[in-house]
Amino acid sequence: MLPRAEDLFPALLAALLGVAPLAIARVALALRDPTATATDLWRVTTGELQAWCLIAFSAALVLRHAPDRARPFVRVGVHAFTTFVLLISIVEVVFFVVTGGRIDVEVMAFAIEDAPQVAPVFLSEVQAWHLLLVGTVIALGIAPARLRFRPRGVLWGWMSLLLLLVPLALEGDSGRAQPRKALRILQPSLIEQLWWDGLERVGDTTIAPDPDDLVPLRLVRGSERPPFNIVMVILESQGARGTSVHTPELGTTPTLAALARDGWWVRNAYSAVPHTSKSIVTTLCGTWPQLVSEIREADIGGLPDRCLPALLRELGYRTAFFQTADERFERRGSLVHHLGFEKFLSRDTVRGPPFETVNYFGVEEDALLAPGIAWSTAEEGPFFAAYLTLTSHHDYGTPADFEVRDYPGYSARHAQYLNSVRYVDGFLERLMAAYRDAGLLDDTLFVILGDHGEAFGEHGRSMHDLVIWDEGLRIPMVLYGPGVLDGTGVVEGPRQQIDIVPTVLGLLGLGTEGGYLSGTSLFSAVAADRTLLHSCWRSHRCLAKRVGDRKTIDHFRDAPMQHFDLAKDPLEQREIKLPAATFEATRAELRDWRARVNGRYDAVRAREIARRQVKDDRPAVATWGGKMDLLGCDVLTKEALPAEAVWVRCRWRTREVLKQAWRVDLGLEGDFEPVVAEVHPMDGLFPTFKWTQGLAVEDDVRVFLPADARPGPATVYVGWERYGDGVIALDGDKQGDHDRVAVGTLTVLPPLYPYAEPGSEEFVDEVPSEDPSPGAAAQPPR
Repeated sequence: MLPRAEDLFPALLAALLGVAPLAIARVALALRDPTATATDLWRVTTGELQAWCLIAFSAALVLRHAPDRARPFVRVGVHAFTTFVLLISIVEVVFFVVTGGRIDVEVMAFAIEDAPQVAPVFLSEVQAWHLLLVGTVIALGIAPARLRFRPRGVLWGWMSLLLLLVPLALEGDSGRAQPRKALRILQPSLIEQLWWDGLERVGDTTIAPDPDDLVPLRLVRGSERPPFNIVMVILESQGARGTSVHTPELGTTPTLAALARDGWWVRNAYSAVPHTSKSIVTTLCGTWPQLVSEIREADIGGLPDRCLPALLRELGYRTAFFQTADERFERRGSLVHHLGFEKFLSRDTVRGPPFETVNYFGVEEDALLAPGIAWSTAEEGPFFAAYLTLTSHHDYGTPADFEVRDYPGYSARHAQYLNSVRYVDGFLERLMAAYRDAGLLDDTLFVILGDHGEAFGEHGRSMHDLVIWDEGLRIPMVLYGPGVLDGTGVVEGPRQQIDIVPTVLGLLGLGTEGGYLSGTSLFSAVAADRTLLHSCWRSHRCLAKRVGDRKTIDHFRDAPMQHFDLAKDPLEQREIKLPAATFEATRAELRDWRARVNGRYDAVRAREIARRQVKDDRPAVATWGGKMDLLGCDVLTKEALPAEAVWVRCRWRTREVLKQAWRVDLGLEGDFEPVVAEVHPMDGLFPTFKWTQGLAVEDDVRVFLPADARPGPATVYVGWERYGDGVIALDGDKQGDHDRVAVGTLTVLPPLYPYAEPGSEEFVDEVPSEDPSPGAAAQPPR
């Protein structure tokens, strides 16, 4: 059962190649702390020593028992595996250097599932030495596969037991000795991190809601106030401390500061989860988002109830969401659709000259000015327009002609961020001016707030996803509307994004019954010791509870719990010791909150899937393979710009229980190359083999118009195919040369800007004099 010498040698070599660079990297990171001792430096390496000793022993055993004929292939496989582990461990170290946090199961899953969208984020931080290090690791890991070492003797096998004794000795009777608290996050190896993280998720629980908590939200008219327009501006990655409103000496946001003086400034406003998709749900739905990393809110049944856009549409509002980021990242287009917005413009519909790309997600905000105002003024009646900015998101780029300022005492990256905040404030100034010029300023409520903050190492973390301290949670929040709001002033008390929906509904003279609104109107008093709850974006990493000026943080396995007095220590630098029982009680309360929130979403998703299954005996419009009926489709998108998503709502009915999953073929034909999208029905949550025979299923699916689509009519087609088996035949006569059936038409509009990829022959560097979009040809001043 013991490894042979020829098996042990390559395994030991692989372990040495793994532990050496990773231990050196951890020591180098620990040396950043001037108080680190020699004992600390030893202890931060013990996790890697344990992990790679176990890898070496396991690899030697695999080689020991491999058949002789397969041995060369097994050996290559062993080295490929150890090289892979070493490679992702190096990536994990680089990830820690950039963010101050550790890779976990969710980060790896997110990177794999959304690789095309995640890759630009990753590449934005890659430097030449990173690539050199990765190449060296691959070479060192693969090279030993060809080395041979054939000593004899039983002693080598017994020596292999040392590889097991080392981890046991380091663990000791009372667990592995840890370095000082500031360095503890460096000790676990990636393998250990993933192991414990996975075990914690396996044991995760949810708490089902009471039936009364699932009563749908209903609006109740309280007064007959005339409707007003609503413009919401969500400031990407803008924390309170980076604005002139909260830090006047920075001079970053004079426009926002002026609006705060002339409107209502919410002094103490906070995000619930420091991540954009989650903050959008919190802000527009008035309750907590799902407290998981997955963007489940973009799925069918992923929202808590009807949210503000859907509620406003019931009142006769037009609704639109504008952003200059790529809509495919985190399936933002699906989220916006499920929120109830009728119109959604994003990067691919608004980019083009003269607007510049500012980061890996999209272009500068000024590209939204002309289409936003054109949509707002296109029809009579009230509207709700939401703008999500982009430039202040990592990696904090600004247009080339934007004049940057120096910020002495700030790091280069932090100064770059503050300049991006300045650019966004300039966009806000131009947006307000555009609504003023359109004559809409006096009949519009402007709600301006950050989605979350941004960190620059204040607590060892960077960016925002794992920043549970106030640099990641405290946000600016301003309400402005001379013709809507009474007077000006300061909103006191602890407030959160969940308060926006009840505030807007209250100003419209509306109350609610049922539903799950968790907030309170900003114009209603709240207790000074009101409880606010927070979560990191990534699950099982951090939760927090704030009661007045007291705040407690649960870091799960990353670090011990913390408690701060924010009145005396607003920067959260001096921890206050509390009895262990008090910490445990708060931990239990936070875990219970998370379980109840996620349990309710599970119930809502099940309810929504059930709601979309109905009895419908109408004749079929078309049938595929004698098994799947089409009862009808509505093309929800009547007009669309090139590169815009086209949404279609269809109702299907199965004639028999399907034994495998089918997917929808959704096609577009017009003055462009035909487009076909393979779509998972019901967002993949309710595959066709689970459908009940004879019941109709209602589903929303989408396909994107190509960027080069020419103006004119376009036809929408639907069909079906089996996974792996291809297209399913349409019963009866085919429509043309394919097995799809036409279900409706839409109008393709002229593009907002002449767009082509820079460097291509079609790329236009100037806006033509005859621009199809009013005002789009003018480049706003900066």
